[in-house]
Amino acid sequence: MVRKQTGWSFTEYVTHLRVNKAKKHLMSSKATIQEISQKVGYTDGLYLSRKFKQVTGMTPTEFRLRPKPKRIVALQFLGDSLALGVKPVAVEEDVMNYSLLLLPELAGVRSFELQGCPAEADWSGLDADLVIAPTYLSPRQLKCMEKLGPLVTVECDKMDRLEQIRLFGRLLGEEERAEAWIRHYHLKIDLAKQRLSSLIESGETVAVYEIRQDNSIYIWNYTARGVYNLYPMLGVTPPDKVRSDVLERNDHLCISLSELPIYAADHMFVVVSGQEDWMSRTRKRISKSAVWRNLPAFRNECIYYLKLEEFWGSEGLALERQLEIQTDLLTGHKLS
Repeated sequence: MVRKQTGWSFTEYVTHLRVNKAKKHLMSSKATIQEISQKVGYTDGLYLSRKFKQVTGMTPTEFRLRPKPKRIVALQFLGDSLALGVKPVAVEEDVMNYSLLLLPELAGVRSFELQGCPAEADWSGLDADLVIAPTYLSPRQLKCMEKLGPLVTVECDKMDRLEQIRLFGRLLGEEERAEAWIRHYHLKIDLAKQRLSSLIESGETVAVYEIRQDNSIYIWNYTARGVYNLYPMLGVTPPDKVRSDVLERNDHLCISLSELPIYAADHMFVVVSGQEDWMSRTRKRISKSAVWRNLPAFRNECIYYLKLEEFWGSEGLALERQLEIQTDLLTGHKLS
């Protein structure tokens, strides 16, 4: 199957995965080649060096000494690069469409569709010196992205958001800007805490729920939909069942409407797609639902609607802008 998709054998595919993982370590750490070889699944640094040169055309040391990347292509992690002042030359189309809060920084950035490998003309002139992609790329997508430029893959939604910024600071040669952004973000958090002090001290609960078009309800952990702002940073209180079944397990949870009352919070952020009038239809459905109408959050007008296209990614600059929206809503400044 792998060879049919990409022209690689399974062994060649695994080699590319390991080499791309090695690139991340070379760019973000001072580990030796031998140490990196063990991290990526090889026991011998010399063997890694040989495989690395086969894939990239350069030795690990030559790769490590490359100049700081200036022209990057982003598949995911867009908020991190923009927080560091690095504007991509191209962004995957879905990432662009679900990053509305970042659009002011994306003027002139090209987009491309990842579903089918783009034609060469679609990325002519990009001259990318780094492609940053999530590790979940399929073999076909991996091979496709390697045509754009040197590829580095990063695990998605596994790291603490601030540690992820620091990682991207190392990958992009912007460590000082990463620390400066973190200080700036902490200042924003402190200001938001002042505005929310009465809510935080009251112990009233807050949680985030996403309603899909099949009417399933997702409750998110720290890595998505702006949740990182709420619990680890602002220190608001989650409902007990959200704490035990989502946060302590560090995983998302899908529930039915009938289960919602045991997971409901005093303040409920509801994430809904803004496309095809889905937001207004969801509002109407909630207003007519006996389950929703019996929740304290509904009775107290403490349900706050968020656009999925603004809260899909929660990294770096996106997280900072989501914080402003969340704080305004929790302090009673209703947004349209």
